[in-house]
Amino acid sequence: MGIKEFLRREFSFIQGNYGILIVSWVIMDLAMEMPVPNFQYYVQALGGDEFPLALGIIGFANFLAMAVVALPGGYLADKYGRRWLISSMTFGLALSYIFFALAPTWHFILIGQIVQSLCLIYQPALFAMVQDSLPEERRGVGSSLIQMIHGTFNTPGPIVAGILLLEFGLIMSMRIVYFIVMTLFLIAAIWRLRLKETIKTEDRIKFEKTHIIKGEHSLELIAYGLLLIISVSAALIHNYWWFLPGGVFGLLAVGAVIEHRAAGKRFWGRVKELLGVYPKSVRECCINVWKTVPKSVLWLLLVQVLFMFANAQINVINAIYARDQLGISEDLWWLTFIPLLVTMMIASVPIGKTIDRMGARKPLMLGPLVLASALLLFVHGNFVTVMISMSLNGIVFLLVMSSAMTLTAYLVGPQNRGKVRGFLNFIGYIFTGVGMLLGDVLYDIVPQFPFYLAISLTIPMTLAILLRIREPRTLEQKPL
Repeated sequence: MGIKEFLRREFSFIQGNYGILIVSWVIMDLAMEMPVPNFQYYVQALGGDEFPLALGIIGFANFLAMAVVALPGGYLADKYGRRWLISSMTFGLALSYIFFALAPTWHFILIGQIVQSLCLIYQPALFAMVQDSLPEERRGVGSSLIQMIHGTFNTPGPIVAGILLLEFGLIMSMRIVYFIVMTLFLIAAIWRLRLKETIKTEDRIKFEKTHIIKGEHSLELIAYGLLLIISVSAALIHNYWWFLPGGVFGLLAVGAVIEHRAAGKRFWGRVKELLGVYPKSVRECCINVWKTVPKSVLWLLLVQVLFMFANAQINVINAIYARDQLGISEDLWWLTFIPLLVTMMIASVPIGKTIDRMGARKPLMLGPLVLASALLLFVHGNFVTVMISMSLNGIVFLLVMSSAMTLTAYLVGPQNRGKVRGFLNFIGYIFTGVGMLLGDVLYDIVPQFPFYLAISLTIPMTLAILLRIREPRTLEQKPL
């Protein structure tokens, strides 16, 4: 069998919506990791070092905002469809990076993080569309292939960020990076307009006949928009205080739209319809769906939440810890991300094939054990052991995420996948936000404490997988 025939046989499922999403991730991942290595330093350089909990507050607000939209995101994905949510919110996600690129202080990063997190309301829809689009016998490989795409195309990001850092300095290099991220995300958002709906539903939220503004109000809106652009430009070139009148003109522009729309009943009907989604989503995602799915799904959710909580405590301070406790300079820190991404690139397909061949439960059980080993190598390590630790973290991510996605697809039917994912995101993001805040606080008390606490959490993770999680033994038991 030739290489061409082998590739066609193994990867023939990469088509349709799944293929479109793969291409969009390739575009987004080229820039996704660029800001990550130096993000903590960027926040500190914009005044975060004068406010000890700045990183913790940003992380907490980020995941609290994502938790707020997680339940309606899951409900909307199953009730009204996946496509419209993914397509529209990807544009919002792209534009949110303007706050990061132009931030005069760390408070603007906080605002941008909240806006970005609210736009991630589409995550349950994205997860559901991926599982809807994958053939049952390729779910393990398909889930791992996503991680391979992330690892492969994320790899150049830290290198580019490191080169820009050496050439332009910290703040200017990060501004350039965020403009690159915004541009590539906008391209991906346009590409995602090709997606097709994967779930049949008679319910639709229809906006196609709703005009934002027209008539004499359009000139007023254009005037405010031009004044806003002038103010922002003056703030960047001359003085950041120009952001103040810019904000006023922005509010006036929004007010002009609202004033015009207030006269139309259709607009308020849309607003009322969307606001009414929240109580319904809470009831469906938090109560009703758990009456129909197996108990193993709830224990799987517990493992994922503990995993997110443990990692959050480390991710919020790992760069600062490496610099101040291990002596790894800012100029070298970005290099530690290369083994992480390369490992994900190389190991993703083998791990996916292993999951498809022997089931998802055993690979999932390995995740907490490898995580504990990685954290032990990091906490009292050096540059070499930290790089090994980051590589192990890549394996942990593949084991836990790919196994959990595959198990969820096996145990939960298509009509409930959005709601289950929404509930997981809701609980997981709350614990992740709290974990980031807690990690920042504990670091100021005993720098090693977040690592020890995260290691201890691997014990209940392992016990839950060993004693409580079961996977279907036959294909007939697995939802398609």
